Amino acid sequence: MIATTNTTLEAPALDGRDYQVSALGTWNGATVTLQAYQDGEWRPVPDGAFTADFEVVRTNGPARLLRLVVTNAGGSTNLSLNITEVTQ
Repeated sequence: MIATTNTTLEAPALDGRDYQVSALGTWNGATVTLQAYQDGEWRPVPDGAFTADFEVVRTNGPARLLRLVVTNAGGSTNLSLNITEVTQ
């Protein structure tokens, strides 16, 4: 997904599986926050706020949905967002 404004990318539940998450591109002051749906609400994942290009692999908790939320996007923000299951 390409984000040029404040937006959200959601991924299906990755029940206890590894996943790769990334955001690459022109940030222009934007912040990308990785969040997990837990106990009926979206919560930030620890160490999941980014302000520059990143690519990380993590293990998801049981039956949680994931999303990347872009905030503070500026006029030239152009980010490629990705959440993908890691298969071995």
